[in-house]
Amino acid sequence: MPKKAEINSAEIKVDAKEGNLGLIRKFINDNMKDLGFPRKKISALAVSITEHCENLIRHAYAEKTGKVGLKLELKYPEAKIIAQDAGPRFNMKEQKIPDTSRRVKKGLGGKMGIKTILALCDAVEYKRTNDRNENTFIVRVKKSGKGKK
Repeated sequence: MPKKAEINSAEIKVDAKEGNLGLIRKFINDNMKDLGFPRKKISALAVSITEHCENLIRHAYAEKTGKVGLKLELKYPEAKIIAQDAGPRFNMKEQKIPDTSRRVKKGLGGKMGIKTILALCDAVEYKRTNDRNENTFIVRVKKSGKGKK
């Protein structure tokens, strides 16, 4: 049963490297599960953050090491995770989303991260503060208990 009145906040800061993606997913899964979020919404947020962190590793920190800070704010029926990094300014909502239909038909991967994030999250916010990117990913459980597809 969801704990509707409870607010839970948790933070981690990890090196931006592929070896930490499992730790990030576990952090999200464990905290959201404890407050009764449905598996579908937990997965949506975990996949979105994984995609985001993979993009950070490949692009923002391709030439250097870096860290990503994650702050999870849970107040059922809303889950919000704020990701902070010191990479170059990058607002995914300003990016032109490429048509990936040809890539999919040819069985090619890639170029779908931002599109996936925007499809899975109920809201995505961006701001730049003190030379740091702050991306916020939000999922909400509908009052009927069924989340957005």
